[in-house]
Amino acid sequence: MRLEDAQKIVERPYVTERTFDQIERENKLCFIVADRASKPQVAAAVDSPPRTQQRSSPLNSGWCNLGKRIQQRRAGKGGIQFRSRTRGKIAPVRYPKIGTEAHETGVVRAILDERGRSAPLAQLEYGRSQFTYVPAATGLSVGREIQFGASAEVSSGNILPLSSIPEGTRVCNIELRPGDGGKLVRSSGGSAVLFSKAGGSAILRLPSGKNIMIDQRCRAMIGEIAGGGRLEKPFLRAGARHHAKRAAGRAYPRMRGIAMAVVYHPFGGGRHQHPGKSTSTSRNAPPGRKVGLIAPRKTGRGRLPRASAEVRGR
Repeated sequence: MRLEDAQKIVERPYVTERTFDQIERENKLCFIVADRASKPQVAAAVDSPPRTQQRSSPLNSGWCNLGKRIQQRRAGKGGIQFRSRTRGKIAPVRYPKIGTEAHETGVVRAILDERGRSAPLAQLEYGRSQFTYVPAATGLSVGREIQFGASAEVSSGNILPLSSIPEGTRVCNIELRPGDGGKLVRSSGGSAVLFSKAGGSAILRLPSGKNIMIDQRCRAMIGEIAGGGRLEKPFLRAGARHHAKRAAGRAYPRMRGIAMAVVYHPFGGGRHQHPGKSTSTSRNAPPGRKVGLIAPRKTGRGRLPRASAEVRGR
């Protein structure tokens, strides 16, 4: 039987969770066939595709496409719905490009709110009517002077290299490399602690609790980013969360993989909501299977070491 005639008899696959369980157990497919087709015609139509067109699995055959592309696969393509938002953006946020030994004084001209950013922005004017934008520190107001440089005063809002900041000071908007304009601790309410300095490097304790070592020539702002306590207020409505996520370029609402059908996600299906397989995935996994924890260093909850108790005799 020709392939065109076979496709008129076998219309499409019959896809349910039960049929997928049958595929895994018995390696058999279920189809919806034409009403007037007889059993010999159906048997001939199913056996009609030549062996050269069949692959290792019936799910991957060219004339039997099941399921749909999952969200990770669509996002990897980079469609317009997954790109970062550009409307409502004011300007790049960075420190002014001046030498590490230079000393400048700027004035806060405005406090602005940028779309998709959790912290307010401070517009600084320095030099000959030059402007730059930095995250506003707590207590910053319009008209206040901001000092840049190693000889600046250690007070909230001033920008100094780490070599000129005393140990134990709270800092924010920290440069990862000298002159990059500030890369670390820029969200609302965030601050890091300058733990120690030695050998041209400084150790900082980030809000996550992680300690990092960077060059002492990197600049930082004294104090913490304004807008602390932002997450304490609930959204209350799904519409408010929708607009907040859309401004940040994040997908919302986000459905769990275990709540989907088996044809839509690797963790879907089953009598109960469970992944059914390991949630750790290889970094080289193909699109569609690269879900869950991708190449994790460790999984599970972190356990504290058991404290050793010293027993003393009387």
